[in-house]
Amino acid sequence: MLHVVSLISSIVIIGHLLEIPEFYRMSFVPMAIYSAIGLFLLSVSSSLVNRNIGLTGLFTGKLIGNIMARRLFIQMALVIIALGYLRLLSHRRAWMSPELGIASITVAFLVVSLLLVWSTSKKLNAIHQKSKLAEQNFRTAVAAAPYALLIADRDDKILMANNETRKLYGYKKWELLGQNIKMLIPEKLHEDYSVKKANFFASPSATKFDFDDELFSKKKDNSEFPVEIILTPVRVNADTFMLLTIIDITSRKHHEEIIKRQVIQLQQKNEELEQFNYISSHDLQEPLRTVSNYISLLQEDYPENLNEEMKLHLSTMSSSIERMSRVIRSLLDFGKLGRNKKLVLTNCSSLLESVITDLGSLIKNKHALISIEPNFPEFYAYETELRQLFQNLINNAIKFSRDDTPPHIKISCKRKKGFYKFEVADNGIGINPANSEKIFHIFHRLNSDEKYEGHGIGLANCKKIVEMHGGQIWVESEPGKGSTFKFTILKFKT
Repeated sequence: MLHVVSLISSIVIIGHLLEIPEFYRMSFVPMAIYSAIGLFLLSVSSSLVNRNIGLTGLFTGKLIGNIMARRLFIQMALVIIALGYLRLLSHRRAWMSPELGIASITVAFLVVSLLLVWSTSKKLNAIHQKSKLAEQNFRTAVAAAPYALLIADRDDKILMANNETRKLYGYKKWELLGQNIKMLIPEKLHEDYSVKKANFFASPSATKFDFDDELFSKKKDNSEFPVEIILTPVRVNADTFMLLTIIDITSRKHHEEIIKRQVIQLQQKNEELEQFNYISSHDLQEPLRTVSNYISLLQEDYPENLNEEMKLHLSTMSSSIERMSRVIRSLLDFGKLGRNKKLVLTNCSSLLESVITDLGSLIKNKHALISIEPNFPEFYAYETELRQLFQNLINNAIKFSRDDTPPHIKISCKRKKGFYKFEVADNGIGINPANSEKIFHIFHRLNSDEKYEGHGIGLANCKKIVEMHGGQIWVESEPGKGSTFKFTILKFKT
């Protein structure tokens, strides 16, 4: 009815524009042009509310037929109005006889129609060629794919299968085309496949068969192999088809089993090394304590029999034993590091304040200044180990300071994609770039024991802690210009 109103009102508008009373006197009461325009606009706008119904759907659709209908209608309407107006002027001003006028407008209509048909056919042919080329490229891509690819319709009928599918399952091409795709899907997946297929067509999107147990498929010879199945929507015109990707993961599973066995073996070796480290460290402490006790006995019970040289030797032996004992304890602590680690939500600002409080005496004695950027992040970390990491880095920055300059340490953090990047910068003695990697090796020292105490295990602990957090640690430094230790912490998801 709205289309009828649009047609009648448009005829009335044309009648008024061309001054043809018969067009706007369709009843005893003629329709004014303003009324016709109002009715035309009302009917067209009302038709657009349900744009998929009737002629409105023809002109508002997105398919190629709708696009060509819009173009042709507009072009033909303009041509017809122009030719009709010229014919009307010719009749009113007697430019030519009525017979010649009718013949001329007929020829003009034929010529214009032929031109419009020719133009439209060229555009349709070009679109068809592009569509055909796209289809050929798609078929070539499917045929050359390194995985088994199949295309099936809503009824599970196989429409296309590439060479890899035939190689994988051992079927001939004619044995696959037209068959139900369930012949290639593991039987235990048939019920779940039906559910996934229904959801797939209800809302077409890539769907993966992911189960906790293994997925197996059967070849033509009934042998089974593990597979991974992915459904992908393929739209052809107004219909949707399924593109199935079937991947043989036999090799992947084999490598996964090898990796699992190696991980288990590595865990066992680590446990054995930790046990060995603990036992060795514990057993080494006993003879050291025994020697230390005998030295104390000699110094206490036989002071009159010891000359100054002997006392010096005993004191040197005692100092060496004490250093050896500290090294063994450090080695034991290094082996224990991360054994009972626990991932917790950590407020980094509070943790740093706590570390600075613990190092308060050292900071005060060295007149050190520690600057911390505000708004440090809160993230999941191994809190005890992270505390030790900051403590070691700050302690080293204070220890390896220049004699004439109070230590100034700057700690900052930047949020990166997937991780946090920390920097601990100082104005200390610096490090030769040639040693930037060696300093993280256990027991590797660059400075003499007399001036800087330590056992070369602090930075090794830092490296181990950072790697526990899925990150990396490195240093940027020059001798005499301070050092900047940088490390990353993975953004853990829990």
